[in-house]
Amino acid sequence: MKHLIPIAIFVVLFFLVYSIVVSAYSSMWREGVIWGSTLEEAEFYAGLFAILHDAIGILLVIPLALIIDRLGRLQTLASLGLALGVVNILIGAVNDYISLLILHGLQGLFQLAMTLVIMVIIADTLVEFNRALGYATYYASAVLGYPLGIVVGTTIYWRIGYALFGSLIAMASVAAFASIFLPIKGSSLLRVLTERTRYSISLGIKDISSKTALAIWIIIFFWGIPWGAVSAYAITYFRDVWRFSETIATILALIGSLSMVVGHFVGGWLSDRGVKMGDPMSRVKIPTYGLVIGLISMLAIVAYPAFISDINSETSPHLYVAFILSAIGMLFTTIPYSSYAAILSEIVSTKFRALAFGIYMMASGLGWALGPFLYSHLKDIISPLYAMTLIVSTWIIPLAILRKIVSKHYLSDRLPGGGSMEQS
Repeated sequence: MKHLIPIAIFVVLFFLVYSIVVSAYSSMWREGVIWGSTLEEAEFYAGLFAILHDAIGILLVIPLALIIDRLGRLQTLASLGLALGVVNILIGAVNDYISLLILHGLQGLFQLAMTLVIMVIIADTLVEFNRALGYATYYASAVLGYPLGIVVGTTIYWRIGYALFGSLIAMASVAAFASIFLPIKGSSLLRVLTERTRYSISLGIKDISSKTALAIWIIIFFWGIPWGAVSAYAITYFRDVWRFSETIATILALIGSLSMVVGHFVGGWLSDRGVKMGDPMSRVKIPTYGLVIGLISMLAIVAYPAFISDINSETSPHLYVAFILSAIGMLFTTIPYSSYAAILSEIVSTKFRALAFGIYMMASGLGWALGPFLYSHLKDIISPLYAMTLIVSTWIIPLAILRKIVSKHYLSDRLPGGGSMEQS
């Protein structure tokens, strides 16, 4: 599992550069690089970068999956990693909005390809009882990278930030490639990771469309809806509904992010431990337990202000309640993530894993995009509190699918040894 360390660094870096613009757009606007006669207009034009990123993820992930398999997985990791580094260096050098928009589109495209190939390589290079922890490493690195990028955009001149971290991405991609390539040189696993394969989408979908795979794709779609809304509006919700200051709201969101990192590793470790001890159904049990506790906690933190009249008092016990519920809710609702990915990796043959994870990422992207859209419209119709309560409640759907479908069909759909290629 040593190769996960350079991969984790790589993931932190490419999520970091993605979020630099969140806090640096005002500086870009003052230099005339982002359009807008006011800062509010500039925020809109900067927001188009994220919209373009999400659109690329939804529309192009399936073709990218086919391209990755035709190029070879390790080749993709190395070449597009270098390309992603170059794109970010160029972002720091441009002086007009159109070039900035195009380069952010390429950034999203290459980052999407990197994410997809890393998800597949984790499955290809780790045995079944290490795989959830492998996915936990990816997810935790992504969670860490995003806020670090906001810090970088606030503290470092944006041109220097993009140039510096773009260079680090290029170097990290080489390190990640070497950490995978050198230990398996001459092995059958290397042939799998570098093999160039061609197949039709219809043939691939027919092969991967088990009941468990369909269930996981549906789960990850509904899973993304609350996550998209919570991630986009957590600070706003704490400020407007709990009536906390911007500072307290930001601290609460930060606590939630740190809890997510812990939740990823706890969920991955527990899931893998169960498999190692001879209980593959831990892949279903651990997410179920985590989701039940997390759902109760998240509903509590969302609905709590409805029952308290002096909620705006930051010196009251309500503040401590918010801290505790935020930590518990985000930790436990994060626990299932790595098991979802591990389950999918264990029911799909190596040849079609890129396609299977492409559909997985497309479904996740749709959910994450739909969540903020629903909340932004519902909050003006039924109030922010009831809108967020309704959206968070949709986590009941993944819970039901886990219990009714995945628990019944997972073992029969599961490949021998979880489809492991190599002991790790």
